[in-house]
Amino acid sequence: MAATFAVPAGVRRAGPSSVHSGSTNRDASHGSRLESVSPDVLHHVVEACSNDERAVTEILDRLTAQQRQGLRCLPDPLPLVPAISALGSSLALEDWERDALLVAAVCIDDRLDVLLEAVRRDMHDVLAGALTSQLELVASRYTFADPRVRIWVHETATLGERTRAHERLATVYTRIGDASRALWHRALGTMRGDAALAEPLLLLSAEATRIEDMSLAYAAAREAASHADSRELAHARVVAGGCALSAGWLDDALDWLGPVIGGDDLEAVADALAPFVVAATLRNGVVPSADLLQHRPKHPLDPRLHGYARAASLAAAFSAERGQTAESHSWFLEARQSASRAHRPGRLTEVATQWGALFTRGEREVAVDARAPEWSLSAALRMGLEGDAAGGLRLLAASERVPGCADEGLIIGGERSRLIRAHRAVAEAILYFWNGDLRASRTRLEQAALHLPVALPFAGVAVSLLRRLELASDGRLGSMSAALEATCPTRSPGDRLVDRGLEAYLSGDSEQAAVHLRLWAERGAPGPVFAVSGLDEVGPIDISTELVAPPDAVRARTLRCRIRAARENAWQSDYQDAAEASRQIVSPFERARVEALLGTAYATRGDRGAGLRHLRAARTLFADAGAEAWARAADVRLAKLGGQASEASQPPTEPIPVPNDPLWVCRVAWEPLLTERELAVAMLVADGRTNREIASRLFVSVRTVEVHIGRMFTKLDVRSRGELIALAHRTNQLV
Repeated sequence: MAATFAVPAGVRRAGPSSVHSGSTNRDASHGSRLESVSPDVLHHVVEACSNDERAVTEILDRLTAQQRQGLRCLPDPLPLVPAISALGSSLALEDWERDALLVAAVCIDDRLDVLLEAVRRDMHDVLAGALTSQLELVASRYTFADPRVRIWVHETATLGERTRAHERLATVYTRIGDASRALWHRALGTMRGDAALAEPLLLLSAEATRIEDMSLAYAAAREAASHADSRELAHARVVAGGCALSAGWLDDALDWLGPVIGGDDLEAVADALAPFVVAATLRNGVVPSADLLQHRPKHPLDPRLHGYARAASLAAAFSAERGQTAESHSWFLEARQSASRAHRPGRLTEVATQWGALFTRGEREVAVDARAPEWSLSAALRMGLEGDAAGGLRLLAASERVPGCADEGLIIGGERSRLIRAHRAVAEAILYFWNGDLRASRTRLEQAALHLPVALPFAGVAVSLLRRLELASDGRLGSMSAALEATCPTRSPGDRLVDRGLEAYLSGDSEQAAVHLRLWAERGAPGPVFAVSGLDEVGPIDISTELVAPPDAVRARTLRCRIRAARENAWQSDYQDAAEASRQIVSPFERARVEALLGTAYATRGDRGAGLRHLRAARTLFADAGAEAWARAADVRLAKLGGQASEASQPPTEPIPVPNDPLWVCRVAWEPLLTERELAVAMLVADGRTNREIASRLFVSVRTVEVHIGRMFTKLDVRSRGELIALAHRTNQLV
């Protein structure tokens, strides 16, 4: 059974690793070292320790702060800690069986025939001994039954024992004709550096990148650097830095790329500039302008020219991503000029322009085939911003690649690198959110956070998005978003006051919510790069923040502000216009917030029936969207109106009162068929009012009433006021 233990700023939900929240009695100093652990790091350690609480805690304590944050590669295997040492000491193994486990621990793959040949044993020996309890054998493959045993056997072996294991595996792979794996084990089996191994190891790294095994790619590049002479070292560093960046290990990437940027190998500098710009921007939150400008080529034959053009394109895109419009424009000019001088214009700047336009609300400057794989990510987000989030999700699902898969790509790394997959996962979560499916958005983001550096893409928008999703569902912030925020290398924009306002509003404290929103507005209304709906039901309504948001979010926000600013002598007309306009909103979440505000506004004005109708609609839409906390807030308001029991309260002991409206059933039955204004006219006609009385009541002209009556007669299939009244009474009796 999986252990239950406290997650230090960790994962709220169990997920595949069965990790749950709990409590511990760790001392304060120990806890302070563990409170910032990235969810993907925690998930990896938990799996490697078979959910052993003590082993997980001890290993996390051994890791550096950067490793816990996911900024550096974790050691492989993980450190040997007392909890795992105790496990190993209880194993009863013969010498050859321990030797076999060591070979299995260092082997580059999981082929059983390779293992048996390396230890000179056959299957009968394995089945007759204790190995079957330590290795799971399936279809000529093996895996450790308990991953902790791999840590124990590897870390308790001497350097000589591990070297001999690599030598034997190199011999086996050479015999069976697998040159790549033989090379890897030969490199690890040598006790001294061998410059002749550097180039083949770099080729192995390139092959591993091609097949999207980024862990092997990075390990091979690091090994190549350890063997390289001065002539190959700069190139090996560039490759290692690019692989580290692809995995999201930013500090490792900068450690490899920094010396190259400061060196005098101009060809290596050209290759290092683009990944360095990405790593430094993601790590520090700003484009490294000074480092980049010092490498601006002055001669058309300068070997850095194309690399500088690519890096400038990235600087332009990342500046736009962070709302730095002027800087973005300057870098775009630099990129275009340098690309033209390098005789490679067009392609590179088109990618950057398309990407940057997402964040500046600019128009696309080039015709883009959204089906082309290299455009899929930016094209999908563009579709979402144009109002077709569902289409954007379909595009991502259908595409096999995303931007950055080629040398000209915007995101560095292989097609399935962790950094690219993190961008894709965050984009999908954003599109689900814009589409009004908060449940799917949260699920996608939380699942991705267990495996990928999701805090890195789009200036850390995943942190803000997950906080809003937790509030919408639970009514409070959770440990997953806290972990993402604590381990995000550059903290997300300061919209935490909005989160506090939301938490207060959903708990029923509108006054406190308004205080937080006013403070937020006074601080310049900061927010993430993409709009993740905040709170405008209370607080100031004249905030002029420009949103990078889909039409539904903009339309809903405008309607909520219009409802709050309704004219005193024409509030009915304003509310009805807002209700009718809200029918164009596709997102159930955005539509629900408009309906909820309308319900509250009507009830405040004394129109209890309309208030109930809109609050019921809001409650249903909130539930469909997965916004359970918003649904509970609607329940509370319904309970106050006597229209529905609050789910947060005790079950009622008496029947729920029915609104005191003789045409209430009729109103509910006709509501799906008629517009808000037509329904209001129909109810007044059924109540026996004349056209002039209706016009006076609704603050419209008699001619407008006649038009509504004509449309309403057609939809209800009646020909006169008498038939309408008869239909209303029959509906009340039968529905």
